[in-house]
Amino acid sequence: MSNKNKIILHSSEKLTIKFDEPIKEIEKEGKLTRSKLKSNSSYTSDGRVWINKDDVSHLLATDKKGANIIYNDLDDDDKLENGNTKNISIEAIQKEVSKRIQEPRDTLKKERLKDTEKCLPSMRDAPELEKIRELEESRIRKELPRVKAKKLKAETLDCITKEPLVKPEVHHKNRIADKPREALDDENLAAINDTTHGVIHQEGYDTKEGFEKYSEKYK
Repeated sequence: MSNKNKIILHSSEKLTIKFDEPIKEIEKEGKLTRSKLKSNSSYTSDGRVWINKDDVSHLLATDKKGANIIYNDLDDDDKLENGNTKNISIEAIQKEVSKRIQEPRDTLKKERLKDTEKCLPSMRDAPELEKIRELEESRIRKELPRVKAKKLKAETLDCITKEPLVKPEVHHKNRIADKPREALDDENLAAINDTTHGVIHQEGYDTKEGFEKYSEKYK
C-alpha cells in the first residue's frame, strides 16, 4: 500500500460484528478470539481490516516465534506499522489460517483455527465497512477521469517508447480489476500512445511485471 505514513487506523471496537458462538471444546479460547478481534483490530479509511500482530499467536494457535516468522515472510502490502504497533492484513491471516487447517495438526488446535476462520469474515463484512467500500468505489469511479486527464497533461512522451504522445492513453500497470485501490495512484499510471497500449494488451504485458518487462525493450 502506498503512502503508508499517511494512513490513519480506526478501532474496530464500535463496528457491528456478529460472531457465531464457539464450540464447547474450545469455548474459552473462542471467546478470547472474539474479544481480541473486536477490541484490538482496526480498519483504514478504504475499508481494509488489520489484525494486531500481538494477537496472531492466539488466532493461529501458535507461539510468538511462529507469529514473528509469519510477519517477516509477508509482502509489504500486508504489513502496516502504526507507531509501535504492527498489524497484518486480514486477508493474509485468512490465507495462513486456511493453509494451517490443511496441515497435520493437533485436533484442538485445528478446531481453534477453524473457529478463527469463521470469525474473520464476520469481521471483514461488518456493515459499516461494506458501506465504506461502496463509497470508496464510487469515489474512485468519479475521480478517475480527472486523474487521467491530469496525468496526460503532465506528460509529453510515451513513458515506454519515449516517442512524443500523439494519441495518448493512460494505462494502469496493475489492472483496476486486480487492484482497485491503486486506480488513482500516480505511480500506477502510465501515459502511453494508443499503439503502445494495444501491444501491451495484445501481447500479454498487462501486469505490472509485464509492463516493466516490455519497458526493458526500449532501454
